[in-house]
Amino acid sequence: NINMPQNQEENIKNITFLNINGEIIVKPAIFLNIENQQSGKGKYPHFMLKEIEETKNVIQRISEIYKNENPLKIFTKNFINKFNNIVLIGCGTAYHASAMGAKYLEKIARIKSQAHIASEFRYSNPIIDEKTLCIFISQSGETADTIACMELAKKLKATTIALTNVLYSTLAQNVDYILPVCAGREIAVASTKAYTAQISIMYIIANYINAVKQNLNFNYYQQISSLCEIVNNQDKETIQSIAKEIAKTDKVFFIGRDLDYITCEEASLKLKEISYINCSALASGELKHGFLALIESGTPVFVVATNPTLLEKTLNGAHEAMSRGAKIIFITTLNVPKEKTKGFYKCINLLETTKDAAPITSIIFFQLLAYYTSCEKGLNPDQPRNLAKSVTVE
Repeated sequence: NINMPQNQEENIKNITFLNINGEIIVKPAIFLNIENQQSGKGKYPHFMLKEIEETKNVIQRISEIYKNENPLKIFTKNFINKFNNIVLIGCGTAYHASAMGAKYLEKIARIKSQAHIASEFRYSNPIIDEKTLCIFISQSGETADTIACMELAKKLKATTIALTNVLYSTLAQNVDYILPVCAGREIAVASTKAYTAQISIMYIIANYINAVKQNLNFNYYQQISSLCEIVNNQDKETIQSIAKEIAKTDKVFFIGRDLDYITCEEASLKLKEISYINCSALASGELKHGFLALIESGTPVFVVATNPTLLEKTLNGAHEAMSRGAKIIFITTLNVPKEKTKGFYKCINLLETTKDAAPITSIIFFQLLAYYTSCEKGLNPDQPRNLAKSVTVE
């Protein structure tokens, strides 16, 4: 609850609300549990960089809150067994978090799951009913398309959960259950720490459900907490040097497989929205289905590889692109022999973690790349043109 002087409390009690016709209406008070955090930029030149740097604290906060308060206690065996599928819905970055969440739920919890873009889902005449669990992901909780999907899901008798950063938002107030993102206030238009928080929580949810289903005792909270030291351990000088080169180009590609492909989609979105460079993300197995026609000599292609079982397939795609003139920038958490990356323009080794948790740490590299590229072009990364933090209209 917000602590305030007594006289201020009295002033709030005396506020009168009127509707558009001038009639007095009653609005119930909502007490906000706002964390004590610095709202200014502090020592940072931009909010975006500050918020990326705050990711370590955010993940630690998630670990503590989800362990101590256990908002996942709703996922009992009876609750889980009510559903034959889970649908995750979001827009933009939140859609990418939904896609990652769906992968986690299928891979780890072994529950049929699909991710949908909210603006498409609401008009698709979806097949959902009382046996469907819908998880709506939104940083603000005010995204118009996501709220419309929530209303549709409730009309079709689905159970609804909001994974949101704003617990007093429209979305949070109207769903059946709320899961806090715990990211704290995010001011920069391009979401960074909130996305990392969202996929971290989806990773916890998938492990939690799997543990409940199989009566396991797995300390995944400790595993999430152990990522804190990795997320901010980035070679910023190398990232800045790459950003200087990327800033001079007019197109950039990202390729990867499975979870890495979703990371590529989010990396592509981050770079395009604050640097205005034309970016695309491709599943690396799709290169010969059109993508290679766009490769010219010197075209930057970022290749993400964090899954050892998919490494050879990912490398095949990288070599295909390189043979057409692409400048390959290889990002990996794996110990890859140098002969396998011969001819690559750059090889960046990130700190190793498990293959399922790797997207939580690898995205930080690309958030920083987008930030430094935007700065290199003399742009304001906090306020990209034509975009707003929260899309509250269709």
